[in-house]
Amino acid sequence: MLLTENRNSSYFLIILSFIFFCLVVYRAQILSMTHDEAGTYMFFYDVNFLSFFTDSSTWRSANNHLLNTLAYKLTIAIAGHSDFNIRIGNVLSFALYLVSIFFIGKDVFKYNGSRILLFTLLVANPYVIDFFSLSRGYGMSIAFLMFAYWQFWKFFDSEKLINFMFGFLALGFSTFAIMSNLIFIPSIALSIWIVIFLNYRRYKLEVPRYIFYIPIITFLVIIGILYIPLTALSSLDEFRFGTRSISRPFTSLIANSLRHRLYLGSASYFVFAALFFITLFASLYSGIKRFVREENKYNNFNVFLVISFISLMLALLAAYLILGSKFPVDRKSIMFVPLLGLLFTMCLDRSYKIKKTNLIGLVTSFLLMAHFVNALDIEKTREWWYDAYTEKMMDVIVSDAGSKKVVVGSHWFYNPVLNYYRHTKNLEYIEISRYNKKIEADKTYDYFVIMEGDEYKTIKDKYDNLYKTKSGILVLKKKKSE
Repeated sequence: MLLTENRNSSYFLIILSFIFFCLVVYRAQILSMTHDEAGTYMFFYDVNFLSFFTDSSTWRSANNHLLNTLAYKLTIAIAGHSDFNIRIGNVLSFALYLVSIFFIGKDVFKYNGSRILLFTLLVANPYVIDFFSLSRGYGMSIAFLMFAYWQFWKFFDSEKLINFMFGFLALGFSTFAIMSNLIFIPSIALSIWIVIFLNYRRYKLEVPRYIFYIPIITFLVIIGILYIPLTALSSLDEFRFGTRSISRPFTSLIANSLRHRLYLGSASYFVFAALFFITLFASLYSGIKRFVREENKYNNFNVFLVISFISLMLALLAAYLILGSKFPVDRKSIMFVPLLGLLFTMCLDRSYKIKKTNLIGLVTSFLLMAHFVNALDIEKTREWWYDAYTEKMMDVIVSDAGSKKVVVGSHWFYNPVLNYYRHTKNLEYIEISRYNKKIEADKTYDYFVIMEGDEYKTIKDKYDNLYKTKSGILVLKKKKSE
């Protein structure tokens, strides 16, 4: 067997996985509900799930991540409502993510340093891990992507139909988690076809027909099921959210993963972006070179990853040029994380001997882990940092108002979560102002939730400060003279 398995590294990764899983569970319990989670719940909790596939009017925004919506509806029906129960589906998807990473690392990579590096690249990222503690589709989507890559490795290893089917089934689930991930099905299918064609041409063997009809049938079935959601969201221009820059998906992923930690001062973003792109191109070159020079199943999988990345970028470019859609950015850019982690680790694992590989892998892993510990904020997420204390702010208002009927105004950032807690805590005597992205300075509310800044200055004369969070967000109370 080519692999030099070390039980100690496997035990170490199992322990690490357990620690990270506990962290995700803990954060799912203590994090305040966030803007998009609250909006999703309030929009769709009482809508029949099947109507999403038959009635375009149910699609108010792309915030309805179907797999996540189904998961929270099921868990609430079974276990009752709580913030944690709404998030259980994503917590469980993190377990799938960890299992897939463990087994693909154990089966594919030769050295302990490589396996540990794969884990830290894919798990010890303070930006990516946020999404597994929230009721959104992003964590689920990359969990099923990771599972798909594991199954495709097993297919290249054994050429079993069952692994090929499981791979595309997982891509289907990833698409139901985030519909823009539909693009992975044709890009991965094309990559497999190219690798299979090159290998079967070498050995003059017959190409199995199922490698063609399974991806095509999967793609067509999903298009059919999602026809109404896709057309409804397209009419709302939801697929035009993103960037026109082909490099921005990666630079935004780097910036978000750094979480404002400027280890190299003002040059931090430039240096880390340069290092990223150098590593990326080295990984692509290494995969192609080894496939040309050596014929084995590991290099087949390596070049499959390389072609998958190239075909994915070409597919995104074609969608941009032909359909007018944009490249994914910020939270949507985590779709690249599993593929990038595998490419980078494969490049290291196949480029050096054991001592050098272990040294580079372990040192890099240590630095990544140190950054994770330094950058992660247990109480808040990177995308929805402003909602870290919204539940606490609602509790402050409830405590101060007693049972008196009051009207609460807010900056639009906080409106969905305030409404969510009003609804789920049965606070009917509290009225929340309507969602408005402009501050209505001419109106005076009993309470107002807003962050410090220019907009606060337009209304501060009408209110006294009641409470201030660690993030500088204020709960204001109407002055008695008003």
